[in-house]
Amino acid sequence: MGDYPSCEKTLRSLLDSVSPAGRRKAALLAQVARLCSYQQAHTLATETIARALKLDDSPQLRQVAVSIALRTRDHEAALPHLEVLLDKSPDDPRTIYYRGLVQLRRGEYQGSITSLRRGLELKALEKEARFELAVALRKAGKPREALAHLIDSLAAEPTLEPACYQASRCLLEIGGPRQVRGSAWLLGYFKALKNAADPSSRDHHLLAAGKAAEAWLARASARETLGDFSGALRNQQRAASLSPDSPMVNLHRARFFLRRGLLAEARKYLEPLEPPPRELQLKLRERASALGELNDGPGKEALLRLAACDWGTAEKPLEAALENTRQTDPSRATDLARLLLAKNPSSRDALRFLLLHTTDPQLIIPRLHYLGRLSRAEPGNTALREELDALRELLLGS
Repeated sequence: MGDYPSCEKTLRSLLDSVSPAGRRKAALLAQVARLCSYQQAHTLATETIARALKLDDSPQLRQVAVSIALRTRDHEAALPHLEVLLDKSPDDPRTIYYRGLVQLRRGEYQGSITSLRRGLELKALEKEARFELAVALRKAGKPREALAHLIDSLAAEPTLEPACYQASRCLLEIGGPRQVRGSAWLLGYFKALKNAADPSSRDHHLLAAGKAAEAWLARASARETLGDFSGALRNQQRAASLSPDSPMVNLHRARFFLRRGLLAEARKYLEPLEPPPRELQLKLRERASALGELNDGPGKEALLRLAACDWGTAEKPLEAALENTRQTDPSRATDLARLLLAKNPSSRDALRFLLLHTTDPQLIIPRLHYLGRLSRAEPGNTALREELDALRELLLGS
């Protein structure tokens, strides 16, 4: 995800400098078409890729035409390109998967299943393919098999709203008291995800306006709201890579670390700003003052060390702060555990704490996620493996 309008402008400026009938021209047109599609200019994207194909109908450009047709939901337009590609490479998993996607969109649920499975062979498509395969299986009357794929997806990434909703539907279709109860749990969790995520999908509008860094920050805010601090930090870094000296990016990062209690790290991002925002400076002073007023003891010392550290050396201070707040301030401790996981994805302390705080039935998906991560961190722990298997069986309605 980048600055699509600027990229398109640059590519268009190159079009006049190349041979009007060569492959180089076709390749540039294909890139322009792809960028138009990303910006929701679907008619222009379709016209541009058609111009490119008149100059060069290579498999690479046919693949671009397929992706544009699928993005515009014009699945019939994708079929001729898919047929040509399959004639040349009848066993190509990507092309076969896209054919399955077209079949699924046309309502050919049973017929799409074999083709959609081929998408699981490609790492870049696996996440999308698993979901689409599950949808096809459910609509083909195979909710148990669909549910198994959806549970795998949610165990890996517990904030996937569409997968959560589809899993809830599968349990209802399987039927039975346990399944209906499980469906209600998942539906409750799905609603919580919907409420936490940004409902306006601002990032797409920002991208179309050429504001890629702002789009990544919008995504970072959504991940933070969901408690996915790892995702929030990744998206902040993507924004920073696009706009390294942006005051907007520095402000976002400063606010993030201020909310987490890393005051020195927050100051680091405020220092380049001229002048630093008064309201943030005031909040920093208030937070520092509040720490100073805490009762003396290990808890205060741990939070002071956390406030003074930078992100690069935050793991030990986070561990100490988590240990000293888990009993006295569970809400803050949950925040610290999530941040510790962002620093060390295999942190057993953080995973065990979060497991203790996901016992509510509506949090069965996050619990499955944390159990899976902890069992991988402790491969010899048979009790964890047994609990993980039992939880999967419960979700699968076994």
